[in-house]
Amino acid sequence: TVPPYSPGSSGPATPGVNMANSIASLRLKAKEFSLHHSQVPTVN
Repeated sequence: TVPPYSPGSSGPATPGVNMANSIASLRLKAKEFSLHHSQVPTVN
């Protein structure tokens, strides 16, 4: 069985968990960037 995902847990880092963590952090960064980008008017 797969243990429930708990961020910040110090369990054994399996490749699957590593990939999930990377994807989650990338999505979070992308969301924050898009939010910040939409709030600030772009002057190119």
